[in-house]
Amino acid sequence: MNQPSPQQSGVSTSFGRCLMKPDFFDRFYDIFLASTPTVKEKFKNTDFSKQKQLLRQGLSASLLYAQGSGSAKFLVDNLRKTHAKDRLDIHPSMYPFWVDSLIKTVAESDPKFSPELEKEWRQTIAQVVDYISAGYQA
Repeated sequence: MNQPSPQQSGVSTSFGRCLMKPDFFDRFYDIFLASTPTVKEKFKNTDFSKQKQLLRQGLSASLLYAQGSGSAKFLVDNLRKTHAKDRLDIHPSMYPFWVDSLIKTVAESDPKFSPELEKEWRQTIAQVVDYISAGYQA
């Protein structure tokens, strides 16, 4: 496995601070569902208790994937397959809403959030989002 860059370590540490907030995932979904009617429609029949667990796992895997973890790649490959057109049909146009909602939630939750940390989060998450969204038609 590759050594994490200082950027990735900063994001992982930030995520740890976010996890200290018990309502982090609730707040994320409040923001995300309000971001566009399309998102709200996609999640209308969702079990949010399960969905929050999946998000936590997905974010953890995403951060490890960005560090080059082989085991995380397996999990991210699974996300790519499940989010494809023939499964959950998560169109690539929805990912900017997801990323922006995540950043807003991190900004609210991490007391050490800064413009530099936002840039680090966006760069780290972009690696995963680009990979998953590229599998939409596959």
